[in-house]
Amino acid sequence: MRVAPSPRASALRFAATVFDGERALLDETPVATGNRIAKVLHDRTGRVVGSGGFDVLFARSLVLARRRHPILASVSAAPGGLLSDSAESDAAAMEPAIVAVFATFVELLSVLIGEDLALRLVRDAWPEPSGIDPHGPDEEKR
Repeated sequence: MRVAPSPRASALRFAATVFDGERALLDETPVATGNRIAKVLHDRTGRVVGSGGFDVLFARSLVLARRRHPILASVSAAPGGLLSDSAESDAAAMEPAIVAVFATFVELLSVLIGEDLALRLVRDAWPEPSGIDPHGPDEEKR
């Protein structure tokens, strides 16, 4: 019997794939890429949890991601998921930290509304990166 990856592993894999795909579109800072991703997430998930619900989940995601990524200490989130980096941190160091914020967001959203619905909302926003199945490479696509 195959063990499914944890919601955190699924969210992290998916967030990294989306971030890499979005970052490849434009030569911009990780925070700018994060802002574009946050706008889409706000529009998609706000329909289910509301704008205020999104803001609370996103702010909490940033706080939780800071525990593993201290570079996020200079990053703040405004309503709608707009990120700002007061220190203009090193891009290479910031990338995995921003990915962690989005992975944590998907993980928290999964706890709130269920993993299937949360991943469906995120996959609907980014159909191309969803070529990877967040449940693992050997899982059958539904």
